[in-house]
Amino acid sequence: MFDSTFVTRIESAIPSSFAAVMLGLSNAAAVGGTVPLPVLLDNGAQGTQCLVRVDPVVLVAVLTDASGNGEFANRFPFVATLLGTQVFEQALCFDPTLNGIGFSVSNDGSFVLGESF
Repeated sequence: MFDSTFVTRIESAIPSSFAAVMLGLSNAAAVGGTVPLPVLLDNGAQGTQCLVRVDPVVLVAVLTDASGNGEFANRFPFVATLLGTQVFEQALCFDPTLNGIGFSVSNDGSFVLGESF
């Protein structure tokens, strides 16, 4: 994974809109370990829970196209001390009709720096 391009893709979001991809180093606690995860942002009218499952250390804005898809590419340079670091990610997508906060969240995922699949 070092010195290669890693692409995160968002699909089925609101067309011609935006999302924020959250990258972090924990899926257990946020804000320096003071806030346990997941955090409930909103419980939508249909009972759809909007749960943040990643400590959002880095936010990356992603624009979606006319089909509601978007992506961003990231390149991780080789840094020996980062070898084996687990990175967690989750997307926060603009969706004004879903709930009171106007956002939905994706499933969360993770990858390990230095591993290749």
